Amino acid sequence: MLGAIQGFYVACGIMIMETIICQWMLILIAIVVLFFFATKSYEYMKIGQDLKRLESVMKSPIFLYVNATLNGLPTIRSRGIEIEKLMRKRFDELQDRHSGTCVDVPFLVVNSVKVVHPRLLLPLMLMLCVK
Repeated sequence: MLGAIQGFYVACGIMIMETIICQWMLILIAIVVLFFFATKSYEYMKIGQDLKRLESVMKSPIFLYVNATLNGLPTIRSRGIEIEKLMRKRFDELQDRHSGTCVDVPFLVVNSVKVVHPRLLLPLMLMLCVK
């Protein structure tokens, strides 16, 4: 978070210096800022929503299973050790999938930022070329 704030302040400082040096750059800076926020909000929101949906779909079976198991615990115990072993095996499978999601989703977030980042930097590079 600190890096994002620092990057924001550096970008603001660069834009202010460019505006002081050449007032006509203010028009280009305004266009670039509008493009940046339009692209950022669309791309990041779409990717973020997809990743959150994926995370919830992958994590929900374990929570449902634990809830159902706790509600049916007397029935499970009355059926014998075979059912308990079967329930443990199913829980372990769901827990493995749940743990894999905890590793996969942050990996996807980092890589999606790497994909979107060059698209956001393109207008700034064009501004440097115009300058």
